[in-house]
Amino acid sequence: SSVLEGGVVCYQDSVKRDVLNVREETLKNHGAVSRECAIELAANVRTLFKSDIGISFTGVAGPEAQGDLPPGTVWIGIASGDGEQGIQAHTGWKPKRESQPDSKIRVALLGEGLQSIRNRMGACRAPIFS
Repeated sequence: SSVLEGGVVCYQDSVKRDVLNVREETLKNHGAVSRECAIELAANVRTLFKSDIGISFTGVAGPEAQGDLPPGTVWIGIASGDGEQGIQAHTGWKPKRESQPDSKIRVALLGEGLQSIRNRMGACRAPIFS
């Protein structure tokens, strides 16, 4: 693809550490669902794929809270040549058995979001991972 270089799905801290080189200190001091972790994930995936931008999503899927973070808490990390930032979001997600139509709608919305990012960024290569 001329836009998407690659991606990594990393649920376990060990994968964040061993594949995407998130520092143990970051995981210990801030947790996997944090601004700091999201930024490191984005910066390190950008380096891994030698891309212009790296985007990460790290969050609490539930059904239980993770410490004081409720299910649906998400941090988005963005890293580019212009710098790095972390954005917190709350999806309001409630655990339930996901139906086929819900999945198709979410995939369509993700595709629209990626197209919007591509339109704003031009022709740079961007890995996306969660």
